[in-house]
Amino acid sequence: MQMKMKVKFYIALTFIFMKKLLSLVIMVFLFSGIYVYGIKDNEKSMKISVFLPSLNEINIERIDGVDKIAIDDCGYLISPGKPMMPLKRIFIELPKNAVYDGIEFSCSKKIELNEKYYIIPSPEIILPSSPEKTKELHEEWKRNYLKVYSSNEPYPEKIGEIKGFLNKGNKNCIIVDIYPFQYYPASIKLTYYQHIDVKIRYNMMLAGSEIVKEEHDYIIITSESLYDAIISTDFIEWKESLGYKIKIVNVTDDLITEQEGKDLAQKIRNFLRKYYEAWGIKYVLIVGDYTIIPMRYCYPYYGEVPTDSYYADLSFSDEESWDSDRDGKYGEYGEDNPDFKAEVYVGRIPTNNEGRIKYTLNKIVNFEMDTTSWKNSALHAGAILFFENQDNSGYPFVDGARGLDEIEKDFMDGWEISHYSEQEGLMPSLYQWNGLNEWAFTNDWRNNKYAIVNWEGHGAPSGVSRLIWEWDDGDYMPESGEIRQPSFFHTHSQIEDDYPSIVFAVSCNVGRPEPVEYGNLGIKMLTDPSFGCDVAVLSATRGAAVSAEFPPYSGAEGFCYYFNKYTIEKNVGVGEALYEAKFEVHSNFGWDHYLEYQNLFDYNLYGDPSMKRICNLPQVELVEPENYIYLFGMKFLPFFKPFIFGKVNVEAMSSLDTSKVEFYIDNELKYSDFESPFQWTWKEIAIGKHEIKVIAYNENGKAEDSIEVWKIL
Repeated sequence: MQMKMKVKFYIALTFIFMKKLLSLVIMVFLFSGIYVYGIKDNEKSMKISVFLPSLNEINIERIDGVDKIAIDDCGYLISPGKPMMPLKRIFIELPKNAVYDGIEFSCSKKIELNEKYYIIPSPEIILPSSPEKTKELHEEWKRNYLKVYSSNEPYPEKIGEIKGFLNKGNKNCIIVDIYPFQYYPASIKLTYYQHIDVKIRYNMMLAGSEIVKEEHDYIIITSESLYDAIISTDFIEWKESLGYKIKIVNVTDDLITEQEGKDLAQKIRNFLRKYYEAWGIKYVLIVGDYTIIPMRYCYPYYGEVPTDSYYADLSFSDEESWDSDRDGKYGEYGEDNPDFKAEVYVGRIPTNNEGRIKYTLNKIVNFEMDTTSWKNSALHAGAILFFENQDNSGYPFVDGARGLDEIEKDFMDGWEISHYSEQEGLMPSLYQWNGLNEWAFTNDWRNNKYAIVNWEGHGAPSGVSRLIWEWDDGDYMPESGEIRQPSFFHTHSQIEDDYPSIVFAVSCNVGRPEPVEYGNLGIKMLTDPSFGCDVAVLSATRGAAVSAEFPPYSGAEGFCYYFNKYTIEKNVGVGEALYEAKFEVHSNFGWDHYLEYQNLFDYNLYGDPSMKRICNLPQVELVEPENYIYLFGMKFLPFFKPFIFGKVNVEAMSSLDTSKVEFYIDNELKYSDFESPFQWTWKEIAIGKHEIKVIAYNENGKAEDSIEVWKIL
């Protein structure tokens, strides 16, 4: 059901003077999108109001007898077998030194829809490395479906909940999910909450002691035995030439040993928690394998999952986040509460071999220094992850080429792309690409230049493989004895390192840190001079789960999709791209399931977190307007996002080699400026939600930044 509407606006400005506090309450019923405003009620609480679109603007589409709700700027609550319902994640900033003390949700506008709706269930989860576990997941999906869809209890049962915390710079935020709809499955009815109020209680704490401020935005954590190997390379000089302020910290230094902690991992994390704001730390490179600088082993459900994400999410102490139930088992789904929003971006050179450390660091420098055209090229390999009704599972066909095709269409326009899919057997790929096999794939990679290599396939610590349904016994069902699983890339493949690639592996176990008999593929690709075909690898330390359907952009495929978006469109460092991709998927398409935690722990970066695909593109940042209310060009009050009355000055800060900056409103070019300061005044009358975008150019290419604003007049 597609509904259209006429946009109406109602604006009420109320000025309230109380106890020297000037509060501006703006209530804007903007039925063309989601709007949030906040007011501080008193010294111990604040109120946030969320205005959602009118029903006329919401798309409820019926396909094959089921209904899917779509709201602009919303993601989905995805719990296998349960209704797939919209959610809106918001970040609410608390006053400095405020400590969260509770939250309440209320609704002042509730609409009961008259029609009957058959809301689509959330898709199943597949763990390609384990057909047995996949069967269990299928049974779990059926149990959830029968339980929820036979009940008339509202789903979700709440209209909002707190999901975590974020402390970054001067910002002290709580992360909140809002659920605009509730579904009553047995009566097939929907209720819509167009206006939801969120009240947050907090206590004010005394400010802690000041830490001596230094500037170190890049920290290398290593051991004394590896220090000389690091400083003997060109790596530090190169990074400092790019403007980074590097500090090397050994695990035996007082900065770490004097921290509280039951083990070395906790001491390292507490060191980062203490200094990341005062020093302005953005990147952390760990040099050494897991035996020297430990990964944190987490327990999302069964087994243990090693992760470096423990060093990235620094919002709260272990006892308040990663081990909040204080049982010594970190990262337990439903019992511990890491928020997965990175305060710093972490990468690792996972070897203790001094020669391989030197090789890897110099390889990273050479990659960044090379800005030739091959950086706009990609190699893709999509194997079959699961056959339809494989072993009588009832699962759909899962083609690994599907996620790669989305990446090509959405982010690689104009790129040189070579791609491979499964063309053999009784149930080949739906994508008519080159036939995937080891010879074709490795020969292509060895003889050509690819900045990015993405693959989807069945993974093991030493290689990645295909699925081929070779024959059928007459029951038209793919069964284990009829399926062959040949490798298409492994630790003994013939490969070279002349033009190493950024590799994202949608596969299980490729990033496993513990040694195995035939070698660790993820580690060898980065650090072995005889095999070093990658310059960064994003991979799973254990089993990587995917969705039975794509989109929604869930699971490991979602991580890959958004990693490519950040790497290509934003040209950010690979560490930032990974952690922001994981958080975006978790926020908008995350599973309410232990495998969500496993995936988030699983995916780590072996490589330099600051390394970019193209290093000397221009850097550009929109610095005006900021998150303020603007009255005819003047800043008035801090606000959730830029809210503009009348004209406003738009300013971009760009690198010194920038030759031009273009200013766009809603993708329409408005002005070009050829010298710094790069500025333009937006004087046109405009109403509602708009995008301001700037594109900066230099001789090597372009970069962009954008913000969403609200404008009246």
